[in-house]
Formats: sequence, C-alpha cells, structure tokens
Amino acid sequence: MRKYLACCEEIEQRLSDVYRYWQQVYHDDQEFSVLWGTLADDELNHVSQIKLARRLQGDGLFKESTVDSKSIEKLLATARKLLVDVQKITLSKEKALRTAIKMEEAFNQAHMANVGAFVNPSIQAMFTSLAREDAKHIATLQAFCDQVFGKD
Repeated sequence: MRKYLACCEEIEQRLSDVYRYWQQVYHDDQEFSVLWGTLADDELNHVSQIKLARRLQGDGLFKESTVDSKSIEKLLATARKLLVDVQKITLSKEKALRTAIKMEEAFNQAHMANVGAFVNPSIQAMFTSLAREDAKHIATLQAFCDQVFGKD
C-alpha cells in the first residue's frame, strides 16, 4: 500500500503547487494571494503527515480489500492535469476559487471513503484530520467566493 500513500502524498503536493502558482499569478490582489499561500502551506503540512504515515507503514496497516486504489489514482491524474492546465491558461479569480472548491471536495470524499481502510487508529485519525482540513478549505474558499463574487 506504499503506492496508495505515495498517490495521496503527490496529490497533496500537486494541490500545493497549484495554490502556490495562483499565489504568484494573483500577487496583485493581497487578500487573494494570501489565501492561496495559506492553502499551499496547509497542503505541504498534509504532505508531511502522509510522509510520516509512509515511514510508519508496516504489515497490518491496511485492510487491503477496502482501499480504493483506482479512485485515488484517478484523483492523482486529475491533480496532475490541473497543475499543467493552470500553468497554460490564467483562470479568472472566480474560476480558480470554484476549481479549488471542486478539487477539495473530491479529496475530502477520498479521505473519508478510505478512513476505514486503515487498521492503525493513528493513521485513521490522520486521514480523518486530513478530511476535516479539506472541509475547512472548502468552507474558506466558499466563503471567500461568496464574499467577493456573491452566492450562486
């Protein structure tokens, strides 16, 4: 299951890269730039947590039959594509926010769907915490989007 954790780690890294890129692209808007910088830092924290889980991995960490590797690999492909796409075309601020919300929602679902795949309670707690952080990101992004662009 090292591959599963490696995918999770890279997803968090790619999302951090996207947020860091947007921090630079939108540097002319202080509030917007700070938002992206904060989110990028949070995602790097998630990378560190998953790296620790990878180091702690041993036999019996996973209930292998319950891990949804295909969905996490699909999310990784999506995260990689997003990074390439945002570097090709500068999205409007609103489109960037809405794209980030969708990505965070997808990652939140993946974290929650696989919490039960872990036997180790500490690793379960870590992925539950990551899902809570994703939910906070969604709320922060949605509130910012609503404040600046109005509610849908």
